[in-house]
Amino acid sequence: MTKRGSEELLSHSPMVTNGTGMSPTQTPNLESNNDAKKVKLEIQAAKPSRVLHLRGVPSDATESEIIQLGLPFGRMTNLVLAKKKNQALLEMADINTATTMANYYTEHKPQIRGRTIYIQFSNHEQLKTESSSQNAGAQAALQAAQQLMGSMEEPKVVLRVIIEHMMYPVTIDVLKQIFSRYGQVLRIVTFNKNNTFQALIEYSDPIAAQTAKVSLNSQNIYNGCCTLRIDFSKLTTLNVKYNNDKSRDYTNPNLPSGEGTLPMDAALSYGAAAAAAAGMGALQAIPFNLAGMPTAMGPAGMRFPGQPHTGAVLLVSNLNEQGYMGMYIG
Repeated sequence: MTKRGSEELLSHSPMVTNGTGMSPTQTPNLESNNDAKKVKLEIQAAKPSRVLHLRGVPSDATESEIIQLGLPFGRMTNLVLAKKKNQALLEMADINTATTMANYYTEHKPQIRGRTIYIQFSNHEQLKTESSSQNAGAQAALQAAQQLMGSMEEPKVVLRVIIEHMMYPVTIDVLKQIFSRYGQVLRIVTFNKNNTFQALIEYSDPIAAQTAKVSLNSQNIYNGCCTLRIDFSKLTTLNVKYNNDKSRDYTNPNLPSGEGTLPMDAALSYGAAAAAAAGMGALQAIPFNLAGMPTAMGPAGMRFPGQPHTGAVLLVSNLNEQGYMGMYIG
């Protein structure tokens, strides 16, 4: 079998038509009893294979969420996730573990983000995927799963992140965007300790946390600075009291913001960074490595990655010292 990309592999899977993952005889309502019975019959009738075909995958699902389904059954060796097609192919280490997984999920329908996932054997006996950035996330998640299975430690979901060489501000929204690529982030708490900016990030499952650790440790947020140093925290969960610029509980958006949080603190940190950059002659566009958001700078100032294009806070630079202090005193 030649190596192929995810779209081509899924186009050769059974019951894949125009990206919907449904057979011509199926009704659009995958949640109906008739569809559930039909999928059950298809799994029982299909030829056993190491490769399982997953349908109904949410478009915002991550590789770690797919791997979480296979983790109780044994080692996984390959994964292809096609978010636009709402499908995935998961390769198990052997046919026995694949058969056990398929049989179990025939009787106990799995869910990802509230959507029912339908699993059957694929017509692929093995997946041979191309090495590319598109498949890098899957390989990192598989590596994380293997490390977790081989570890004697209790699975952990809270990461401790230290940001070194912090030349530019890193907001809680930037952290959320970066770390959400590897799974569902539940809570984030940021703080300063030993003159370094740190964050605690809690995931919904240990595979996502392990994948993020493997993928992001020692990476730079901006080119040449803001280096991530990541290890596991001893905490099992985070207790967040306020939703503001320092902490966020994404499972409870109704928390109060606390007192004296965002406006002045954010303005001072961004303003100080802009003034420092101007003093060093560094007013130029900052390449943003991890979050993938474009950066831009006009002649009158700098827009930091993670900030919205419009908002209630304006950033002004290139002011003389008297004018700069007057912004906050007057």
